[in-house]
Order: sequence, then structure tokens, then C-alpha cells
Amino acid sequence: MPKYPFRVLLVSMPFGALERQALGLSLLKPCLERRGLACDIRYLNFPFAEFTGFEDYCWLNYEAPYTAFAGDWIFTEALYGARPQVDANYKQEVLRGIWRMADHDVERLDRMRAVVEPFLEYCLAAVNWERYELVGFTSTFEQNIASLALARRLKQRYPKMRIVCGGANWEGEMGLELHRQFQFVDYVCSGESEVSFPSLVSAVARGGRSSEIKHIPGVVFRRNGESVSTGTAERVKSMD
Repeated sequence: MPKYPFRVLLVSMPFGALERQALGLSLLKPCLERRGLACDIRYLNFPFAEFTGFEDYCWLNYEAPYTAFAGDWIFTEALYGARPQVDANYKQEVLRGIWRMADHDVERLDRMRAVVEPFLEYCLAAVNWERYELVGFTSTFEQNIASLALARRLKQRYPKMRIVCGGANWEGEMGLELHRQFQFVDYVCSGESEVSFPSLVSAVARGGRSSEIKHIPGVVFRRNGESVSTGTAERVKSMD
């Protein structure tokens, strides 16, 4: 099997679980390696738990109401910039109004938010990003905004790096619209990606021609500035 001079990093951001692997990443790594593509995995949710404190991280992951999306909110300023009135409205209407969150818990979220920028700077410094031509982010539940915040910084620093997003938050029409909204995301893998992602990475390693990528089911890519979906991903039939 020929080996491409091409290396992939798969990333799990906050608020991924600390007690178990991200199954998708563990499945995709050997799928890539079978094609001769080098792949590493980094769990950057663990250092964020160190920044916030283990207790606060677990409280947000397992006790705070997940449909309040407080984990995503913590990273919104890092992605969109300062929006003080939006933040004030969110705290008042969602956290205190809908979820009756106590002041000390809102303050806990503020403390966690305060370490986001130092954490993202840590991520940029702790990983040798120059080794990787492509970085893939998995996103389920409250991993979207943290992943996008880091992806934007990576694209700014390494413009030739390809950014790929996948996971439940990027499936179907959600993935297509997110791809339209965030120009620094190069590709989306929608649905089961054990076939589509290795095929996409192989195509990118060969030059990333649209004429090749358009034939890979389950991918969103950009053609002439427009987000294009290749349809439903190929289903995995063998569970071995």
C-alpha cells in the first residue's frame, strides 16, 4: 500500500465526555491507516477540564440542563467576538428565566468562559499543527462552537490546512448550512463516514479536485464558492 506524504489529525473538543472514547474517531483512524494515510487523535477536552477544574467540567457535562446549550455559549465570544447584550439576554432569559439557574451557577459558567481564550492559545501551542495537512473535528451535542472557534484560528494561522467537520451536529441539512455559514470549514462528512471520510482524505491528498470529490457520497464541499452536497453517505454493512 503506497503511503502519501499526508498526515491527518482527528480532534475531540469540549464538551466531549472524559470517561470514554469518541467512537467515531477511533473507527476512522484505522480506516485511514488501511489506505496508507497517517492519522493521530487528540482529546483537547481533557486540557480544558484542567483549565476549568474537573468538578466544573463534569457539572456542566452531566448536571446542567443540556438544552440550555451553556457549553456552546461558553465559547461563543471566542467565535463571534464580544456581544455583551446578547450574553446578558441569554443569561436572563434562558439560564435564569427558563432553567431557573441559581446565581452561583451562572457565575460558575462565567468562570469557565474566562479560561476559553487561554485554553485556545494552549491548543495552538501544544500541538505541532504544521505536521498535519488536514484536521477533522467530531461534533456531537455541545462541541460545535468550541470546534469552530479552534478551526477558525487554525485556518487563519495555516491557510493551506484543510478543515473537515463531522458527527451528529453536521449531518444532513445542518451540515450543509453550517458549511455555508463558516467559510473556513473546507469539507463536511455527513452521516456514517467510515467510507466517505477515507475517500475524501485520499482525494484531498491527490489534490482535492472537485471532479473527484463530487463522486463521494456523504460529503459537502465548495464549488465556485457554493456549498454542494453529494447526497447520502454509503451505509456501513460490515460491523467487523
